Formats: sequence, C-alpha cells, structure tokens
Amino acid sequence: MSQELAAAIASIPALAGFTGQPQRLGGLTNRVWRLGDKVLRLPGAGTEAYIDRSHEATAARLAAAAGVSPPVLHADPETGLMVTAPCSRSVFARSLMTSRNTSSRHHC
Repeated sequence: MSQELAAAIASIPALAGFTGQPQRLGGLTNRVWRLGDKVLRLPGAGTEAYIDRSHEATAARLAAAAGVSPPVLHADPETGLMVTAPCSRSVFARSLMTSRNTSSRHHC
C-alpha cells in the first residue's frame, strides 16, 4: 500500500479500523479503491484546476438523496478525498427500470 493511500485511510474517520487489502477499482482522472464495504476516491493530480470539490460533494449528496448514487460517507473539498458506499450494480440500468413517479428510491 502506498504512503499516500495509507495516509488518506488514516485521516478519514469513516475508514477507521480498516485493516484489509485495498482493491484498485480504476478511475480515469482519479484513483478509486475498494476498502471492504466502502469506496475511497483519491483525486487525480491537477483535477483541482477544473473540479470544484465543494460543488462536487453537494451534487454527490443530492444524487444519493435522489436514490441514483451511493451515500456519501465523507467528502473533503480541501483534499478532494471522498468515501462512499460501493455500487454493486449499474445505477443507470436500475434507474431505467424504475418509474419517475415511484416513491421508492434506491441507491447502489
């Protein structure tokens, strides 16, 4: 495990107690890791130049509240670190199968 990843894990209360092996999930500009029952996003170099992380955190929380994204467990606009619950299947596909008029909301 890299020092950067270990430092990020240690700095986030939502990840306290994680002792497993991180699983790299990918990411185009960011680095995304599965940590047990949570997902950690490390921001890519230079992404702060074109992504407003404060707005991103707000949008992620609103998407979770609407049922189309996983719950946000941690978002730090200063560092760009974000932790969410994992998605076990396609949110988009499930959204297509759910009527807009339904009162049931689902997250990943």
